[in-house]
Amino acid sequence: MTQSFRGGTSLHTLITDASTLHLARWLHALDPALDLPLPDPSDAAAWRATTLERFAELAPDRAKRLDDGATRVLTLARERGPETLRRIAEVRLSEADFATFEAQPDALAKSIWTYLDAPQVFADAESFHHARRFRDYAPIFSAFDAPVGKKLAWTAAMEQRLQQRILAELKLTPPIRLCHLELLDEGSPCHVIIVRHGGPLSSVAAHGEDGSKDWLYYRPATEATLVYSPERGSVEVLAESPSVRQDLALAFAEEGLGEDLSCKPLSFKLYDMTRFRRSLLLPHFEPEGFRVERVSVVEAEVCLSPEGRGLTLKVNPDDDIEGVADGTFDERPVLRRYPVVRVTISVRYWPKSGGRLRSFNFVLSQPNRCNLRSQKDPELRRLGYELLEHWGVLQSIRTLGPDDRRTLLPALLALYDLGEAVLTEHELNQRGFDVQAFAGHAFLEPAGRIGVMVIDADEGGPELVEMGIGLGNTGAFEDGTGRQAWQARALVTRYRVNRDWVQETILKELLPSVTSRPVQTSVPELLLLGELTLGEARVPCHLARGLSNPRVARRAEEYLRGCSPGGYGLILDAGRSGIGYLGPNVVVPIADYLSADAGRDALDLDQLRLTFEANRLRALNGTSVELISNGAVATLYIPGRPPLSLTGEKQIRIIDRLVKAQRSGTPLVQTSELLAGTGSTALSQSFRGRWSEIENSYLISRTKGYWQLAA
Repeated sequence: MTQSFRGGTSLHTLITDASTLHLARWLHALDPALDLPLPDPSDAAAWRATTLERFAELAPDRAKRLDDGATRVLTLARERGPETLRRIAEVRLSEADFATFEAQPDALAKSIWTYLDAPQVFADAESFHHARRFRDYAPIFSAFDAPVGKKLAWTAAMEQRLQQRILAELKLTPPIRLCHLELLDEGSPCHVIIVRHGGPLSSVAAHGEDGSKDWLYYRPATEATLVYSPERGSVEVLAESPSVRQDLALAFAEEGLGEDLSCKPLSFKLYDMTRFRRSLLLPHFEPEGFRVERVSVVEAEVCLSPEGRGLTLKVNPDDDIEGVADGTFDERPVLRRYPVVRVTISVRYWPKSGGRLRSFNFVLSQPNRCNLRSQKDPELRRLGYELLEHWGVLQSIRTLGPDDRRTLLPALLALYDLGEAVLTEHELNQRGFDVQAFAGHAFLEPAGRIGVMVIDADEGGPELVEMGIGLGNTGAFEDGTGRQAWQARALVTRYRVNRDWVQETILKELLPSVTSRPVQTSVPELLLLGELTLGEARVPCHLARGLSNPRVARRAEEYLRGCSPGGYGLILDAGRSGIGYLGPNVVVPIADYLSADAGRDALDLDQLRLTFEANRLRALNGTSVELISNGAVATLYIPGRPPLSLTGEKQIRIIDRLVKAQRSGTPLVQTSELLAGTGSTALSQSFRGRWSEIENSYLISRTKGYWQLAA
């Protein structure tokens, strides 16, 4: 009977496509217990069939390990993988080993041979391959400007300096390993530096063979890849963390290239393509040293649906692309109704040295990509970048120094506390944020604009209308009849909060004050920073955001009660929720405890200690029944029990009636009286989602139909 193959897609592909001799050697190296027979070159098909049948009986755990290895091998045997593997092998292997590498029959055999016989070369090739593959992929890749033509001489002394600087900047636990490669990337010489280091100490619950539970502690392997291209004047860094990308680029610029960044800070580029949705016509501009005859968009691609359907329009350099689009499609401008995801710009110019009229094209595409970096002529790169800056497409994002972070910290905390991820420019301005400054540091990212808006009709109710072209600082809206309404541009321009980058910048300031720094995410809005030393006490410290939202506060309190029933801690509130306690923890607005001295740690530990010591006993248990209200939030104190945070008018009204009854000496209150004016028919409705933790712990009913505090 035919059995299903359990090895995984990659392993199945490897078994069916690889040379049997190479495959047998690879399988034996990864799992000697398989005990496969030697392949017969005259009947390779039968051997593959036998191998596939053997894997139908393989345990899932063993099959997954083999499938993961097969995925790595196939990655460097497909598409641009073989090219990358050969480049690294040519640089890293000895002459004899490289000859053996070249003698392998095909790309898959070369990948298998390197995997088995030169594992470090294989790992370096993987790192460089991923760096090329994800180039300009904003979530994990950043590109920074660097001096054009600056030479890099890789020496043991420079490697040691760079290693020590990286250890200090990234606050890593030694040892770390730097691997340097010098090779060609897309025809240009480049230096590749791979930084391999251990991540923060982690643990995982392990299930033993006897059914017991144990904890395994380990440091996950982490790496970052830096690519320096002298001819392009760029430093590109691939890493998951935005701060790691910036810190690594800064360390390399100063220690590797010897650049003084106090005069000219390192910057990276952000391309905002939203202006192409307003208009594809580009105003004339002549940067210094060039005589520009004409610039025009010769190709535009719009995204018609999230599923990837698109529309591309190509024209000649002398054509008016908007006129062609309006004449080709209907009267509703397609290029303005949908987001533009790719444009090709043609530039015709006379060079400053004289001569005939010349032209060159460059391409912008999402996410955050521009092929100007591949332009070998530095003067043409400058021409393209200055044109983009003049049109408002290009922003150079300046890296943050320690003084910048300290100055921006209060505003960053307020931005971090926001519940919304995407807001309009008007909404951000109303809340006191400097939108241009925050966008200049990449804390806010352009998120397009509102395409439709509800407006009040002259007669009847509101109507949903579509946005057209605006004039000046306004946006025009028109419905199907051509009627227009006007709104300020700030009302429809949207920005997205780059919360990961905001969080990392805040943590960089706060963590020096923390004794141990695990930085664990408990719930999405709650970070365990580690322990703070307050006087003689060491207490767990959390950073919280969004506590003004009752659901967030309730979720955080439920977690804290479950993880620390007998202890107490400190919660730094990024906003001003008014909550004083969550479970057995004191809550303080962090903005009130920031040090004004730039030479000290960000947190004023002396003031924090005084506040914490004054409130920790109340956090553990109150001395008398008390309800302290602060607008939409309140805290109930009952002796012997952790404080109970209350959110919403219904909950506060019910508890307030019970507290007053307790103080009057008649603690019993009828259920109907408690619920009067709340709109609820049962107490469990008013305390939806948390009634189980309140019933019998804070509220008890000894007589049917009556309730009292459990005091």
